[in-house]
Amino acid sequence: MQNEIANFSWIVVFILTILGTGLLRVGLKGFKSDKIDQKDSLGVAWSERFGIIALNGVFLLLAAFIVSIVKLASL
Repeated sequence: MQNEIANFSWIVVFILTILGTGLLRVGLKGFKSDKIDQKDSLGVAWSERFGIIALNGVFLLLAAFIVSIVKLASL
């Protein structure tokens, strides 16, 4: 039982890392697109949306890093 929980938590760290990296890449690629100076149908600038997406990616990567440090410290 204990080993299954430990394996599951490493899977969660892996998923957080993949999601964080993906969001960060999408956000940073968005800054190079043609839409950066335009606004969407709600009147929100695309630069704000891409910034929020990239920031979410950074937070997910930070969470994965913190969880992995806590897990390694508990070994």
